[in-house]
Order: sequence, then C-alpha cells, then structure tokens
Amino acid sequence: MASEIESSTARSRYGLVLTALAPVIPQILGSAFNIWYNATVIEPMLTAALRQRFFHTVVVYNAVVYLLESIYG
Repeated sequence: MASEIESSTARSRYGLVLTALAPVIPQILGSAFNIWYNATVIEPMLTAALRQRFFHTVVVYNAVVYLLESIYG
C-alpha cells in the first residue's frame, strides 16, 4: 500500500516536469542536426568571405533571437 502511495506521489511530482521538458528534446535534436548540416554541407561550399559573413550572421541572429526570447518568451 505504501508503495502505491509513493509511486503516485512521484508521478505527481515529476509528471509536470516531464511534460514541461518534453518540447526541449526535439529542439535539442533539431539544433544538433542543424549544426552538423551547416558544418558538413554548407561550410565547405563557402568562400572565405562568405564563411566570415555566415558566421557573423549566425552570431548576430542568435544574439537577437535569444534576447527577444528571454524578454518575451
């Protein structure tokens, strides 16, 4: 009987956390794929000037988007 109560309490405690973190997993997988794709497919096609522009754009984009997400998200 005590085992059932402990199990129910654990489900109640961690159920909301698991539900809240569920969208994070696809985001991490998508980011990992994007990094791999950029490094293996896009970057070799770029000239030195385009490579510099690409990385500059990535830095600026990430700074703006993460700032906006932290303010409005």
